[in-house]
Amino acid sequence: MKSAVLSVLNDGSPHLLYISTYKLGPVLWDLRTGDGPLHAYDVHRGKSVYSMASNAHSNYVYSIGEDNRLVVVDKRMMGEASGSDGGRAVAAEWRPGAGDRSKLSHVACNRGYLAVSQRSGTMHLRNPTTLTAEEVVNRMSSLYSAKYPNFSLSPSVPIR
Repeated sequence: MKSAVLSVLNDGSPHLLYISTYKLGPVLWDLRTGDGPLHAYDVHRGKSVYSMASNAHSNYVYSIGEDNRLVVVDKRMMGEASGSDGGRAVAAEWRPGAGDRSKLSHVACNRGYLAVSQRSGTMHLRNPTTLTAEEVVNRMSSLYSAKYPNFSLSPSVPIR
């Protein structure tokens, strides 16, 4: 691999790493072999991949790239179509609305929701399977509204 590594992700496995570069991502490495990547995808179409997220209990790797897309790759399908645009391994993708010009910058996966941030300071809360916002926002609002009566949450939250 002849490109600098931008992001490294370990989802709890003692020997597997997912990395991203200026040209590829996610790229799956097995540290036991040292022979190079097991699978490499160009799901962001030759663009830099800034951020990745997953967790030990998830079947998905989430990545954000220079193309301003959140791409969801199914770990169970990573052996198929390696080296390509991901093919069947790409489970879903999402991008901000057409009028929103601020770039995506980071993704985090935690307890049933994705947090996707933009350089403008906006954070989007998404369902990690469907990438929809409504059920996550409703669930979090109901959790916090009992304790904090003035709490309100919308699918996209400006952080200032």
